[in-house]
Order: sequence, then structure tokens, then C-alpha cells
Amino acid sequence: MDKATSTGTMINPGKLNAFLQTLTQAVTVDKDFALTDMVLQFRSMSSDKLTFLTSPNAGSADRNGESVVLSDKSKALALYDAMAKDTMVAYLAANSPSGSPAAS
Repeated sequence: MDKATSTGTMINPGKLNAFLQTLTQAVTVDKDFALTDMVLQFRSMSSDKLTFLTSPNAGSADRNGESVVLSDKSKALALYDAMAKDTMVAYLAANSPSGSPAAS
């Protein structure tokens, strides 16, 4: 992301198109998800403004011969609720091991 924003990719239509073509080959999204809209909305964002999280889970298990990750439903719902209500700072403070925001 930093490379894309620092090289003018987001403001150059040709570079942006090439970036989006490459990106769409590397990710899978729902049919109604507009990757182009997302990229344009976040074009001024840099990686130092992001926090990466793992959805709360209860570990892994074997289901019908497949290894699966089990959701911790109540903790996951609290995370998704904080995202929807834009209260992630408070969520991270309350749910990070040290009481401070999680490492990016």
C-alpha cells in the first residue's frame, strides 16, 4: 500500500488501472463488492494508520476431515459491533493484552 501511494499510483489513471488489475487477480471478494470504490476511498491512507487483527477464535478443530478455525462467536460479534459503530479505539483498549492498541 505504501508503495502504491508513494509512487503516485492512486492519482495516475494508467497506474491505478494497472494496480487494480493486478489486485483483482490476487484477491477474492463478494460479487457486490466494488474494489475500485474501496481503493479510491482509501487512496490517502498509509500502512501506519492501519491495525491488523485476527477475528477472535476458539482455536482449530477437525470437521469431516477438514481443518477449520472455530469462531469465538461472542468475542467476534463484539469486534464486528465495534467496527460497525466506529468504536475500535475503545475496543482495542479493552481487548488488547496490555490494554493498549494492538500491534499493527
